[in-house]
Amino acid sequence: IQDISILFNLIIILLMLFNTFVFQVGLVAILLERFRALLMLSALYLTFSIILHSWLMNLRWLNTNRYIWTDGLQVLFVFQRAG
Repeated sequence: IQDISILFNLIIILLMLFNTFVFQVGLVAILLERFRALLMLSALYLTFSIILHSWLMNLRWLNTNRYIWTDGLQVLFVFQRAG
């Protein structure tokens, strides 16, 4: 659910950018220059979330009776939450 919400958030941001006067005039470079960090961080956060959730599901699917938390998973969790 979280990954789908992040994806919808990114789509809404892009739709809002497409509806601006600056985009309709054709000055896309200005919009991309100003909102590059926002778009890159959103894409990076989505990527980290998908990787984290896929890894968690894979570990828990293979062994449902144990609590599994590896060092690599901890590092990815911190990066995903910090993003």
